[in-house]
Amino acid sequence: MVSMSHPLRYLRRRYLPPEPIMLLYFLSTMLATVVQQQFGYYRSCLYIAGDKCNYTLNNNESLHVCEENSNIDQMQAFASYLALVMNLCSCVPTIFMSLILGPLSDYKGRKLAIFLPILGSFCYNIVNLSIELFDLPPYYLPIGSLLLGLGGNYPVVTMATNAYLMDITPDRYRTARLAVITTFTNIAGFLSNFFGGMLLERLGFRYMFMIIICLFGLTFIYTVLISESVKKRDFISRQSTQSESTGNSIKYFILEMLKPFRLFYRNKHPIKFAILLIALAASLTDIYGNIDLFSLYALSPPLCWLPHLIGWYFAFGNLGYVFGIYLILPILLKFHVNDYLIIIIASIDTIIMYVLVGTFHSQLVLLIVVPIVGCLVTLSNPSIRSVLVSLIDRKESGSLFAIISVLTTTTQLLASVVYNAIYPTLRLYNPGLCFYVIAVTAIIPITLSGSLYLSEFCFKKKHQKVTLNHNVNAINSDCDLSDEKTTLISHNP
Repeated sequence: MVSMSHPLRYLRRRYLPPEPIMLLYFLSTMLATVVQQQFGYYRSCLYIAGDKCNYTLNNNESLHVCEENSNIDQMQAFASYLALVMNLCSCVPTIFMSLILGPLSDYKGRKLAIFLPILGSFCYNIVNLSIELFDLPPYYLPIGSLLLGLGGNYPVVTMATNAYLMDITPDRYRTARLAVITTFTNIAGFLSNFFGGMLLERLGFRYMFMIIICLFGLTFIYTVLISESVKKRDFISRQSTQSESTGNSIKYFILEMLKPFRLFYRNKHPIKFAILLIALAASLTDIYGNIDLFSLYALSPPLCWLPHLIGWYFAFGNLGYVFGIYLILPILLKFHVNDYLIIIIASIDTIIMYVLVGTFHSQLVLLIVVPIVGCLVTLSNPSIRSVLVSLIDRKESGSLFAIISVLTTTTQLLASVVYNAIYPTLRLYNPGLCFYVIAVTAIIPITLSGSLYLSEFCFKKKHQKVTLNHNVNAINSDCDLSDEKTTLISHNP
């Protein structure tokens, strides 16, 4: 008789694809982001204006922020400060958790590093739901952000899922599967941005948080079903041995946190490794700069868009990214286009896209033309990560993606600070000037990837020439030996 647990054991013996984790997690996370932005304004309005807060869910538009409120400037300043505190409470712990969970996943397995961000996000939305149910002041919001950061947030789940994927995927399918994960992320972004505002208008904050919590529950269930991709090594014995040698477990803990940075000198090509990380940082800066600036840009003249149009802009942009990664990238890989050339193509497309955004104000151009033209923008990320993976030992992929996770979080903070600092000044001259700055930033990946491609091309040519000369010399020596043998035979019949 077959036990009831047999189907579960059968599933666990096989590697369930990790891509659905990214789809469910980012669908939940981005939907929570759409709701959280409005929820923060709503709680700030109630805190500052009290009964005079006229924040409503309007069926004809997207959400309004404290209409006809005499304290609007004070409320916006408080909401901005609250958002900054929440961002710090989330991002700073995320950096440390990335450094901890990255090397730890190389020994204890990837599932723990995937599970903790899901748990942190679950608790984060529980806190938000509690604030809504019990009408708590907005000072409780950073508590949820802190729990989110302690779980590791989206950089850690991206790190762990990518490392899991590298553990179970042959080398020749590496770039394609990384691209599929990026595709799932963009699909989640499209769905959440396109439908999030409309659902919020109909259901309100309370039921939206309940839906988000249920989605994170589904993500948790799927994570439980997947098999571990790493054979767990004796991490505890290593820890105790290392602790005895250092005489201090805290010192060992710090050394483990710093372990990912050893990849800078332990990989095959340290200089190439550092250059690729700089190129990745520049590419991520463009993405986060667009996210931070476009909402401000669209809500002011000359666009004066309603919030639902802003959501559609990001939704159609994500749809364009899906088209580029799912349809165009496989064609490039089929024709064996070099990863460096893909990075260059994506960066050139980034320049064209942001020049269009900063120049044209038509809804047709921004909602239709820009997503079509910019469909190649995200191709650089899986290509850079694929090259980085090829430079290290597979057993250290967790440490690599820990570095990428820290880089992602740090870049997000820096991009937000820099672009929001220069935007008020640049818009005095031209509202779209900041997008020209973003376009200029895309020159960095082009320059770095181009230099790496040329150096690799020249090295191959030189190697081919040396090999050809070696073969010619070998043939000549064989001919000389043959002539000597013929001469000896002729003299000694």
